[in-house]
Amino acid sequence: LGAATVAGTSGALLLRHLRRSPNPLVPIRLLRGGTFTTLNAVNFLFGVAALGQASLVPWYAVTRYGLDPLVAAGLLTFRAVGMIVASAVSVAFIRRLGFRPLLVAGSLLVVAGLVILAVPAPDAVPAPVWIAVSTTLTGMGIGLAAPASSNAGLHLAPDHVAAVSGLRGMFRFSGGIAGISALTAIVSSSTAPAGTQAVGYLVLAGILLLTTPLMFRLPNRTGRW
Repeated sequence: LGAATVAGTSGALLLRHLRRSPNPLVPIRLLRGGTFTTLNAVNFLFGVAALGQASLVPWYAVTRYGLDPLVAAGLLTFRAVGMIVASAVSVAFIRRLGFRPLLVAGSLLVVAGLVILAVPAPDAVPAPVWIAVSTTLTGMGIGLAAPASSNAGLHLAPDHVAAVSGLRGMFRFSGGIAGISALTAIVSSSTAPAGTQAVGYLVLAGILLLTTPLMFRLPNRTGRW
Protein backbone atom coordinates (compact mmCIF):
# COMPACT_ATOMS: atom_id res chain seq x y z
CA LEU A 1 0.00 0.00 0.00
CA GLY A 2 2.84 2.37 0.82
CA ALA A 3 4.62 1.65 -2.47
CA ALA A 4 1.39 2.15 -4.40
CA THR A 5 0.84 5.50 -2.67
CA VAL A 6 4.34 6.70 -3.48
CA ALA A 7 4.05 5.54 -7.10
CA GLY A 8 0.63 7.14 -7.56
CA THR A 9 1.74 10.45 -6.03
CA SER A 10 4.92 10.50 -8.10
CA GLY A 11 2.98 9.76 -11.28
CA ALA A 12 0.49 12.55 -10.59
CA LEU A 13 3.29 15.06 -9.92
CA LEU A 14 5.08 13.98 -13.09
CA LEU A 15 1.97 14.44 -15.23
CA ARG A 16 1.39 17.84 -13.65
CA HIS A 17 4.96 18.81 -14.53
CA LEU A 18 4.66 17.54 -18.11
CA ARG A 19 1.43 19.46 -18.72
CA ARG A 20 2.37 22.79 -17.11
CA SER A 21 6.09 23.22 -17.62
CA PRO A 22 7.17 25.20 -20.73
CA ASN A 23 10.20 22.89 -20.97
CA PRO A 24 9.07 19.54 -19.54
CA LEU A 25 11.38 16.66 -18.79
CA VAL A 26 9.53 14.68 -21.46
CA PRO A 27 7.20 16.39 -23.96
CA ILE A 28 3.67 15.15 -23.36
CA ARG A 29 3.21 14.41 -27.07
CA LEU A 30 5.77 11.60 -26.73
CA LEU A 31 3.47 9.81 -24.29
CA ARG A 32 0.12 10.11 -25.98
CA GLY A 33 -1.39 10.41 -29.39
CA GLY A 34 -1.19 8.38 -32.57
CA THR A 35 2.17 7.02 -33.53
CA PHE A 36 3.92 7.60 -30.22
CA THR A 37 1.26 5.67 -28.31
CA THR A 38 1.66 2.80 -30.78
CA LEU A 39 5.45 2.83 -30.49
CA ASN A 40 5.34 2.90 -26.68
CA ALA A 41 2.87 0.00 -26.65
CA VAL A 42 5.05 -2.01 -29.03
CA ASN A 43 8.14 -1.42 -26.89
CA PHE A 44 6.29 -2.41 -23.70
CA LEU A 45 4.78 -5.60 -25.12
CA PHE A 46 8.04 -6.54 -26.84
CA GLY A 47 9.73 -6.23 -23.45
CA VAL A 48 7.06 -8.42 -21.84
CA ALA A 49 7.76 -11.25 -24.27
CA ALA A 50 11.45 -10.90 -25.12
CA LEU A 51 12.88 -9.91 -21.75
CA GLY A 52 10.35 -11.96 -19.80
CA GLN A 53 11.65 -15.09 -21.51
CA ALA A 54 15.35 -14.91 -20.81
CA SER A 55 15.62 -14.61 -17.03
CA LEU A 56 13.85 -17.89 -16.29
CA VAL A 57 15.45 -20.05 -18.98
CA PRO A 58 18.07 -21.62 -16.63
CA TRP A 59 15.38 -22.48 -14.07
CA TYR A 60 13.26 -23.98 -16.85
CA ALA A 61 16.18 -26.05 -18.14
CA VAL A 62 16.79 -27.47 -14.67
CA THR A 63 13.16 -28.20 -13.74
CA ARG A 64 12.04 -29.60 -17.11
CA TYR A 65 15.15 -31.38 -18.38
CA GLY A 66 17.20 -31.89 -15.21
CA LEU A 67 20.25 -30.09 -16.58
CA ASP A 68 23.13 -29.08 -14.37
CA PRO A 69 22.61 -25.47 -13.17
CA LEU A 70 25.92 -24.32 -14.65
CA VAL A 71 25.08 -25.83 -18.05
CA ALA A 72 21.59 -24.34 -17.88
CA ALA A 73 22.93 -20.86 -17.16
CA GLY A 74 25.53 -21.17 -19.90
CA LEU A 75 22.78 -21.64 -22.48
CA LEU A 76 22.04 -17.90 -22.25
CA THR A 77 25.41 -17.32 -23.95
CA PHE A 78 23.79 -18.32 -27.24
CA ARG A 79 21.20 -15.59 -26.74
CA ALA A 80 23.92 -12.99 -26.30
CA VAL A 81 25.78 -14.17 -29.40
CA GLY A 82 22.58 -14.09 -31.43
CA MET A 83 21.88 -10.54 -30.29
CA ILE A 84 25.36 -9.33 -31.26
CA VAL A 85 25.30 -10.91 -34.72
CA ALA A 86 21.74 -9.83 -35.52
CA SER A 87 22.37 -6.28 -34.30
CA ALA A 88 25.21 -5.95 -36.81
CA VAL A 89 22.93 -7.26 -39.56
CA SER A 90 20.14 -4.87 -38.53
CA VAL A 91 22.44 -1.85 -38.59
CA ALA A 92 23.79 -2.88 -42.00
CA PHE A 93 20.35 -3.20 -43.61
CA ILE A 94 18.23 -0.65 -41.76
CA ARG A 95 18.73 2.11 -44.34
CA ARG A 96 17.91 -0.21 -47.20
CA LEU A 97 14.88 -1.93 -45.68
CA GLY A 98 13.63 0.66 -43.20
CA PHE A 99 12.53 0.10 -39.61
CA ARG A 100 9.33 -1.86 -40.02
CA PRO A 101 10.58 -5.03 -41.78
CA LEU A 102 13.37 -5.53 -39.26
CA LEU A 103 11.07 -4.89 -36.32
CA VAL A 104 8.51 -7.39 -37.61
CA ALA A 105 11.15 -9.98 -38.53
CA GLY A 106 12.80 -9.66 -35.13
CA SER A 107 9.47 -10.10 -33.35
CA LEU A 108 8.65 -13.22 -35.37
CA LEU A 109 12.05 -14.71 -34.51
CA VAL A 110 11.34 -14.13 -30.82
CA VAL A 111 7.94 -15.81 -31.25
CA ALA A 112 9.62 -18.79 -32.93
CA GLY A 113 12.17 -19.03 -30.12
CA LEU A 114 9.46 -18.97 -27.46
CA VAL A 115 7.42 -21.68 -29.19
CA ILE A 116 10.46 -23.93 -29.59
CA LEU A 117 11.29 -23.44 -25.92
CA ALA A 118 7.77 -24.39 -24.87
CA VAL A 119 7.59 -27.52 -27.03
CA PRO A 120 9.33 -30.64 -25.62
CA ALA A 121 12.68 -31.44 -27.18
CA PRO A 122 12.47 -34.27 -29.75
CA ASP A 123 14.05 -37.56 -28.74
CA ALA A 124 16.76 -37.18 -31.38
CA VAL A 125 17.82 -33.71 -30.15
CA PRO A 126 19.63 -33.25 -26.81
CA ALA A 127 17.87 -30.84 -24.48
CA PRO A 128 20.81 -28.39 -24.29
CA VAL A 129 20.89 -28.15 -28.09
CA TRP A 130 17.12 -27.61 -28.24
CA ILE A 131 17.24 -24.81 -25.69
CA ALA A 132 20.33 -23.30 -27.36
CA VAL A 133 18.42 -23.08 -30.65
CA SER A 134 15.57 -21.34 -28.85
CA THR A 135 17.77 -18.82 -27.06
CA THR A 136 19.74 -18.11 -30.24
CA LEU A 137 16.57 -17.33 -32.18
CA THR A 138 15.30 -15.13 -29.37
CA GLY A 139 18.60 -13.26 -29.21
CA MET A 140 18.62 -12.76 -32.96
CA GLY A 141 15.08 -11.42 -32.80
CA ILE A 142 16.01 -8.89 -30.14
CA GLY A 143 19.13 -7.93 -32.09
CA LEU A 144 17.12 -7.26 -35.25
CA ALA A 145 14.32 -5.38 -33.53
CA ALA A 146 16.22 -3.19 -31.07
CA PRO A 147 18.08 -0.91 -33.55
CA ALA A 148 14.95 -0.66 -35.70
CA SER A 149 12.82 0.38 -32.72
CA SER A 150 15.39 2.95 -31.63
CA ASN A 151 15.69 4.55 -35.05
CA ALA A 152 11.93 4.57 -35.58
CA GLY A 153 11.47 6.63 -32.43
CA LEU A 154 14.34 8.97 -33.19
CA HIS A 155 12.97 9.75 -36.64
CA LEU A 156 9.55 10.51 -35.22
CA ALA A 157 10.99 13.22 -32.97
CA PRO A 158 14.54 14.13 -34.03
CA ASP A 159 14.42 17.24 -31.83
CA HIS A 160 13.91 15.12 -28.68
CA VAL A 161 16.56 12.42 -29.08
CA ALA A 162 17.32 12.03 -25.37
CA ALA A 163 13.65 11.83 -24.33
CA VAL A 164 12.78 9.32 -27.06
CA SER A 165 15.73 7.10 -26.16
CA GLY A 166 14.84 7.21 -22.48
CA LEU A 167 11.18 6.39 -23.11
CA ARG A 168 12.08 3.45 -25.32
CA GLY A 169 14.21 1.98 -22.55
CA MET A 170 11.62 2.74 -19.90
CA PHE A 171 8.74 1.04 -21.73
CA ARG A 172 10.80 -1.94 -22.84
CA PHE A 173 12.29 -2.65 -19.42
CA SER A 174 8.97 -1.97 -17.70
CA GLY A 175 7.49 -4.63 -19.95
CA GLY A 176 10.34 -6.96 -19.05
CA ILE A 177 9.75 -6.40 -15.34
CA ALA A 178 6.04 -7.08 -15.78
CA GLY A 179 6.65 -10.26 -17.78
CA ILE A 180 9.27 -11.64 -15.40
CA SER A 181 7.21 -10.80 -12.31
CA ALA A 182 4.01 -12.34 -13.64
CA LEU A 183 5.67 -15.50 -14.93
CA THR A 184 7.70 -15.98 -11.75
CA ALA A 185 4.64 -15.54 -9.53
CA ILE A 186 2.57 -18.01 -11.56
CA VAL A 187 5.30 -20.64 -11.84
CA SER A 188 6.26 -20.38 -8.16
CA SER A 189 2.73 -21.15 -7.04
CA SER A 190 2.27 -24.04 -9.48
CA THR A 191 2.44 -27.71 -8.52
CA ALA A 192 3.92 -28.47 -11.96
CA PRO A 193 6.33 -25.56 -12.53
CA ALA A 194 7.96 -26.86 -15.73
CA GLY A 195 4.66 -27.41 -17.52
CA THR A 196 3.28 -24.12 -16.27
CA GLN A 197 6.36 -22.28 -17.46
CA ALA A 198 6.03 -23.90 -20.89
CA VAL A 199 2.45 -22.64 -21.13
CA GLY A 200 3.69 -19.23 -20.00
CA TYR A 201 6.15 -19.12 -22.88
CA LEU A 202 3.36 -19.89 -25.31
CA VAL A 203 1.32 -17.05 -23.80
CA LEU A 204 4.28 -14.67 -24.24
CA ALA A 205 4.60 -15.80 -27.86
CA GLY A 206 0.90 -15.12 -28.40
CA ILE A 207 1.18 -11.64 -26.86
CA LEU A 208 4.05 -10.71 -29.16
CA LEU A 209 2.33 -12.22 -32.20
CA LEU A 210 -0.77 -10.13 -31.50
CA THR A 211 1.48 -7.07 -31.17
CA THR A 212 2.85 -7.49 -34.69
CA PRO A 213 -0.09 -5.72 -36.45
CA LEU A 214 0.67 -2.60 -34.41
CA MET A 215 4.12 -2.49 -35.98
CA PHE A 216 2.58 -1.99 -39.42
CA ARG A 217 1.07 1.26 -38.14
CA LEU A 218 4.55 2.71 -37.61
CA PRO A 219 6.03 4.77 -40.45
CA ASN A 220 8.81 3.20 -42.46
CA ARG A 221 11.78 5.13 -43.75
CA THR A 222 14.56 4.10 -46.11
CA GLY A 223 17.39 5.84 -47.90
CA ARG A 224 20.25 7.95 -46.59
CA TRP A 225 19.97 9.71 -43.24
